[in-house]
Amino acid sequence: MYPLSRNLRSSARLSLQHLFWNLRLGFLLHPAIPLGSSPVLCIADIGTGTAIWPLELSQHVSPKSKVIGYDISSSQFPAKEQLPSNVQLEILNVMGGFLPRSAVSAFDIVHVRALVLAVKRGDLDLLISRLGMMLKPGGYLQWDEVDLEAYRARSSIPTVSKTASEQFVQYFLEYMRSLNLSLDWVSQLPDHLARHGFELVDGARLHEADAVTCKLETDDHLMVLEDQLPDIATFMASEQGRASADVKQELERLFRNVVRETERGVSLHMDWYCHVARKL
Repeated sequence: MYPLSRNLRSSARLSLQHLFWNLRLGFLLHPAIPLGSSPVLCIADIGTGTAIWPLELSQHVSPKSKVIGYDISSSQFPAKEQLPSNVQLEILNVMGGFLPRSAVSAFDIVHVRALVLAVKRGDLDLLISRLGMMLKPGGYLQWDEVDLEAYRARSSIPTVSKTASEQFVQYFLEYMRSLNLSLDWVSQLPDHLARHGFELVDGARLHEADAVTCKLETDDHLMVLEDQLPDIATFMASEQGRASADVKQELERLFRNVVRETERGVSLHMDWYCHVARKL
């Protein structure tokens, strides 16, 4: 299950997020991943969304290579006629049923980004196992992830309150936990990968957002909070035994205060990680 919307606004947000990742990382494929002398690579992108990552990567690999984007829904895919010859998009739930034979031991590189909101409690081991199954022996996994446990508001000006932002973030996290999502594994991801027989090649928590990326990150988070506001209101109303419409109005007022705080110098942040591991 993916709790966020898949509408036009959400697709635009994913493009914004892709720009943010590119600016923070400085690469699409981690430089620790050796591309080798072979011009032909088979690369998978899990949770591809709008396919912006495979589309951009396709410009940097051989036309003879194959970049396949997988997602549980095709609703944000570009039209097939718009795809480069070396990009394919397919519907696949990596954690559901069996992997198709065409995806088993098929990939030199598997790329994962921001799947934390799709991992239910108890499903992480299955996900890592499936990713390993998709890789060829000696293949590389690049996992870019965000740590919601480290979600926080920060004020650059001591006199500017961040109370509304902190409150809304707390409501968001309470709602995400109510969906039985597992949020506490991201900072220990290298240990989880090692348990599944991966060799950690490189990995780090990214530096704090700078002047260039601070607003990008904050705007991305604001769009997610706004997207989830109706669902958070329904959850809170049920928990409190109140009318959903009343709670929704209160949250809308609170969200307007969050936006005002960000306009005055408050920013929203998570911890962002990039890990590279090799299948032994």
